[in-house]
Amino acid sequence: MSMKNISKQSRWMLAIVLLLMSVSSCKDDEFFEQTNPPETPWLNVNEFERAVIGAYAALLTDYWGAPISSHNFVKIIGSDVTYWIPGEGGNMDSDAMYYRKTNQETGYASGFFSTSYSVINNVNVALDFIAQHNGDPFPNASQADKEHNLPRIEGELLFLRAVTYRSLAAIHLPWYKTEGGNDARILPLRTTFPSTGEEAASSKIGTVEEIWQQIVADLTKAKELLPETYMAGVHHPTYQHGRANKFAAAAMLARVHFQMGNWDEAMKELNFVIDQNGGQYDLSEDPIDAWNKDSPIRGREVIWYQLFSDPNDGGRNYLHYASINKSHYEAMGGGGPISTGGNNSVAPWNGFTWSYDALARVGWMVDPKNGDYTETEEAKRDKRYQQLYYRYEGYKGPLTPEEEALGIWEARFEDVTTPMVWANKYYRGNVGIETNVPLLRLAEMYLTRAIIRHRQGDVAGATADVNVVRVRAGLDPLSSVTEEDIHNERIKEMHQEGDRLDYLRALHLPIPPGDRDPSQPFSTIEYPYTEYAWSIPQREKDLNAGYTGL
Repeated sequence: MSMKNISKQSRWMLAIVLLLMSVSSCKDDEFFEQTNPPETPWLNVNEFERAVIGAYAALLTDYWGAPISSHNFVKIIGSDVTYWIPGEGGNMDSDAMYYRKTNQETGYASGFFSTSYSVINNVNVALDFIAQHNGDPFPNASQADKEHNLPRIEGELLFLRAVTYRSLAAIHLPWYKTEGGNDARILPLRTTFPSTGEEAASSKIGTVEEIWQQIVADLTKAKELLPETYMAGVHHPTYQHGRANKFAAAAMLARVHFQMGNWDEAMKELNFVIDQNGGQYDLSEDPIDAWNKDSPIRGREVIWYQLFSDPNDGGRNYLHYASINKSHYEAMGGGGPISTGGNNSVAPWNGFTWSYDALARVGWMVDPKNGDYTETEEAKRDKRYQQLYYRYEGYKGPLTPEEEALGIWEARFEDVTTPMVWANKYYRGNVGIETNVPLLRLAEMYLTRAIIRHRQGDVAGATADVNVVRVRAGLDPLSSVTEEDIHNERIKEMHQEGDRLDYLRALHLPIPPGDRDPSQPFSTIEYPYTEYAWSIPQREKDLNAGYTGL
């Protein structure tokens, strides 16, 4: 997706649709007092492309409430593998997110909730348009558009709705229980755009089961409709970069089935993505190559990504990552030393690092809880540790100009006196603010298949999958893996990507405290994780009559 096309071809569309639909519960919105629903401005297939571009823009490039990065951000901060430096992290509800105080309504969660339903409303308007015309909204369209572009647009819309509902479910719903009993009604389930004010003010509140089944249905249909790859001269040119294809839908569907406990179904999707991708995706490049692209070109393992490489995109969502990453979004030259063309740009509100518990668990520090912060030989050999993370030795006093030029970071946190490790994945292109962010990577697919295989008794298959990831990282293959080996490999691979909480919940493992005081409330949360579901904003409950009596 060319973000330049977002800003130049569809800015007016976004202004109209997002303005009218940005309120999560719309009882008091004058728009819904009109007799008729909005007139759709799409006159042909080319203009209809704006509908899906607008939905992508709302999902990926909006401010702090953007669904993808917001929900990942909350999960990163709440996981056991993250440590919060008190007082750091910017102007946000760090205390509530870090200490898992999900019974509190935070401004951060409210923004995420509202923006998520903006995306869903955007999508539903366009899907309704297709349905109201019996699947043929442009009778005079070319046969090529009817065969390739219209189904693809519908597939992308369904994909985006599913991704948004999955983000909402991961934050606001009790975790899906494989044994049943998913009958709690918490989230509005909207699959059409409300046609009247009364309908808008009384949205159906879906059960946990209904929400997750809708996600599965949308992704399954999206996979059916989406092409495997961009075809020049056939697809709209904006589809070339940063947009979902069949493999992105399958990868997200694998993620969802894994989280729901539908492991046979997850395996089918994982096998499709890993073994049947026609050579589009592999782990032939170094780990950094997924993270250093500030052009539309993607790393070989990247299945779907946020496209920030167009300087005209108007997006500000990159700000999220400055709180969890060593580099600032204004980093140049990959955030490296001035002496090698970088500018040593340091994130000014960075406050979330690796927990010592996690560093010891994966074998990258010897015994940090007892004061031994020595890097292990395994860490020194691991390309991920060397390329995607940054060891900060602790405050030693102001830097000399020579140290500054070398990119030494030791003057940032005066109250941090022991070595810590930060993520250094984000803003790694030549221009930090224009660096794309991977959202689905092949390494995750291998590690998900590995844990399923292991739990189903296929230790040899699990070992083979883990070794593909380890060898890419420059490590020796293992002769046989344990569950703990797989868990640890995943931490090393996916740290600060919003994966850890979902992974533990998918396996029904305890969410441990990490570096938190184990005696504090919510420091350990056991399956079914009833303590880890963030409150619905009170404003939504007050304005949506669907909540009455629940």
